[in-house]
Amino acid sequence: MPIPKQASWLVREMVEARNSVATIHIQLRKNNNIIRQLYLAMMGQLPRVEWKMLMFGNEARAKAKFTMCLYFQERMLTSDILNKWGMQVDMKCIMCKVHDENRKHIFIECEYAKSVWTKLLKWMQRQPIWATSWDQHRKWAAENAKGKSSKAGVFRMVYAEAIHEIWNERNHTIFEKQSKKAEELARNIACICNVRATNQNRQLIQKFQF
Repeated sequence: MPIPKQASWLVREMVEARNSVATIHIQLRKNNNIIRQLYLAMMGQLPRVEWKMLMFGNEARAKAKFTMCLYFQERMLTSDILNKWGMQVDMKCIMCKVHDENRKHIFIECEYAKSVWTKLLKWMQRQPIWATSWDQHRKWAAENAKGKSSKAGVFRMVYAEAIHEIWNERNHTIFEKQSKKAEELARNIACICNVRATNQNRQLIQKFQF
């Protein structure tokens, strides 16, 4: 069935899905798990998302995981993005007031963010090794989040909550003219994670000391 040119995005997706099902249903007659096979066939061959292990099995708050998802997909409305859209905004990072704001700077290069991460890594009894590029940072985070151990589970949660709280701190400083010291923010993140953690993850967190 041809897709009408004036059709909305939703109608187009429905028609394309119908066409996909029509082409693969013959192959699925002898397969018991039809829904799974249909889903995989309609998804197609997509590149693997390197940061998926940070999303699944994460005990962080839903809003923290949502913020982290936006962060990895570069959907955050940082000053450089707003400037590209033609908006007149202050390009300076509100937290360090030295360099221009972008995703890499806010979460990796900014001295305020570095201080928060250093305190959290020390609290988790990890080496304060920090990436200098976005690719190194992403690989570092993905590597530490791998596995089913309590250590990996705690890292996933702390990472998501840290991203969310650093972004919140940036917004509070801009719109509410309120700011926290890096140590206070790191303590808040640790407290949130202690409350959110369950079972073995909580036992591990309670061994940490600020």
